[in-house]
Amino acid sequence: MGAAMKAPRAEIGSKRGPLYDTRVLATVVGIIENASTRTGTGELNLDVPALIEQRCGRYVRGKHQGEIRGWATWQFVLRGGWVKDGHGYLNGHVVRPGQIVSLVVSDFSGKIYLEVKP
Repeated sequence: MGAAMKAPRAEIGSKRGPLYDTRVLATVVGIIENASTRTGTGELNLDVPALIEQRCGRYVRGKHQGEIRGWATWQFVLRGGWVKDGHGYLNGHVVRPGQIVSLVVSDFSGKIYLEVKP
């Protein structure tokens, strides 16, 4: 008989950026909206920018006064394959390139404001 084929492991990358950058904020809003509409009826009943502002707040002084506070770190798949979810045999799932694995919005010291696992 033939040997069992092993699925290749996925390669995960990450990016981090400040929420006062409009490109990073647009990316975070897009990830949260996509995760919110995928799990329900397809309709979004959530104002994502208001949620981010409520959780993170705004800078009150300094160079970025009035802009949204916080840093976003999102992990995405560079090369598709198998990702383990925990201990045990066959405890995992397959991911595809470009898929978002997780998003964490925190302050600079690491206090987590918002976490999404689509």
